[in-house]
Amino acid sequence: MEKVKFLYTKEDGSTTERTLLNPFFLKEATNSLTDLDNNSVNYVKGHELNKEGLNESDISEYEEAVQEYYELEKKSLSEFLLHVGLDPKRILEKCFKKQGVKEFKILK
Repeated sequence: MEKVKFLYTKEDGSTTERTLLNPFFLKEATNSLTDLDNNSVNYVKGHELNKEGLNESDISEYEEAVQEYYELEKKSLSEFLLHVGLDPKRILEKCFKKQGVKEFKILK
């Protein structure tokens, strides 16, 4: 599963570091492209883990479960996380405007 890390600057000027699992790149909300460098890309979308209160082992468990889901399951991600005993409210699907993305790194 691909993982990316980047700094995101919101329209209000605040900047946060973000990590997305299984990212994809969009021209519009429904058109998936292959990489951020494509000039048609306007958004980066993927799943973000709420890491508050989790240790590295917990984080790895969530990341591995998301990877397993995409490799094996046809259930919704929420159903699958419940099935493996994890809280689906911790995995949030997020979409970020490309113009706010800086220092974009693909982590493998």
